[in-house]
Amino acid sequence: MLFRGITRSFSLLLITAVVSLSGISSVRGKTAVLFGATGGVGNDVLRAILNAKEKNDDYPFFTKLVMVGRRAFPPKVEDLLPQSPDELPEIVRVEIPNLEHADEHELLTEMETDACFIAVGSGFPMQSDMHDWHSVDVTMAGSMTRLCSKMRATSITMFTSVDADTNPEPFRDEDLIQTGIPMGWWPVLMGTLRMMGLKELTVISNANATAAKEIPHVRIFQPSDIITRELRYGWFDWAVFKFHAVFDPWLPTRYHSVTTELLAKAMVQDAVHLLSGLAAAGTTTTTASTDPDGATRFTYDDFLSIAGEEDTFGETKTTEL
Repeated sequence: MLFRGITRSFSLLLITAVVSLSGISSVRGKTAVLFGATGGVGNDVLRAILNAKEKNDDYPFFTKLVMVGRRAFPPKVEDLLPQSPDELPEIVRVEIPNLEHADEHELLTEMETDACFIAVGSGFPMQSDMHDWHSVDVTMAGSMTRLCSKMRATSITMFTSVDADTNPEPFRDEDLIQTGIPMGWWPVLMGTLRMMGLKELTVISNANATAAKEIPHVRIFQPSDIITRELRYGWFDWAVFKFHAVFDPWLPTRYHSVTTELLAKAMVQDAVHLLSGLAAAGTTTTTASTDPDGATRFTYDDFLSIAGEEDTFGETKTTEL
């Protein structure tokens, strides 16, 4: 009897250990897919993915990262990546010249992932025509979402704009004829909220296109003006950044400017919370809730809550200008 009791106790301890280890492995060993690592926001999303860890754990949260781009990745990307094959995360580089057809890539559709990050956006829309702007921000985003659905992603994260149009009117075919003639600033300023609304709509619709492969969590980050490390648009950026440095304390917080670092950190940390069960358990301080269309939208206050930071009211946002 004593031997049986000892054996039974040992068996229970063994089962408990196995269950505990399986719980750890269910959190660890996550895979992320990143589109747009070369962009201003995307490069910081890359940094955040590489540095992501669960609370009080030094083990990398994402042990595999699939980077998708249109061409070979430049030094600003490669220099951030592990330099040894023994380091984590494991890096998979995939080049797709036309990202409008990302969902047709056979290698990627055979993979599985946990989190997808869409950081692709038109860097200089005023220098393109309406067709190319729409292609980058809407058509490509839809294709990327379909790919992530095929890869059975748990979450897909993107950024658009605060006050993005909630009921955007689709562009007509004649509006999207490729002309090769730069639009200039005015159509971009007048059409950004509409374009961002269409981007949200296409991601949401494609995330839920097939019930068998739907993406359960669509996370949309809606920044106001994004403070970048470089002045991409010259005097325009300079004026906008200086404006926010002075007036952020008086603006409603949803319109506060956000650095690429804070935005990226919040996007990645939210995915970590979600995949580790913290977001579902309500342990994060963000007040964001799921909207009727199935997406969860975040604004500036949420960025701070998720990232665990405080508002600096522009104190450190313009130090490089």
